[in-house]
Amino acid sequence: MIAEMNRRFTKNKAYFETNRPTLSRNTTGGFAYTSDFLEYEGKVFETVGPTLFDDVLKAKRPDIYYAGFDGLNNKKMQQADSRFPQGEAFNLESDTRQYYANQGLTAPEGLKQSVDEAKKHYSQFRTQLQIDIGAEHSWIDS
Repeated sequence: MIAEMNRRFTKNKAYFETNRPTLSRNTTGGFAYTSDFLEYEGKVFETVGPTLFDDVLKAKRPDIYYAGFDGLNNKKMQQADSRFPQGEAFNLESDTRQYYANQGLTAPEGLKQSVDEAKKHYSQFRTQLQIDIGAEHSWIDS
């Protein structure tokens, strides 16, 4: 994670040195997002935030990453009016089988059991930790 973060930060260093938009509040007290700020937010997420985490976890441990999304809608990584549009429902087992098929391989025997075991193991973290990444938006005002 740290190595990829360093690589991404080095690649985007010039951008961060010259860009730091701020937000103002609208009449209801909410944030007035500008296109400059949304671009900056996206760069932060890609470089050191949840997009980086997702990318590394998907690459290194797809069993962990995808286990938590089984049956849920995929979210596109673009924010529109402070909401994320919903994508197609994710199915860990069928998408894993499709991955093997795309590689010209037959899925291993016992895949269903392995998927079920992974989901059982990793879903505990989701229910126990109750983490909502970025929910505090603490970096916006700093």
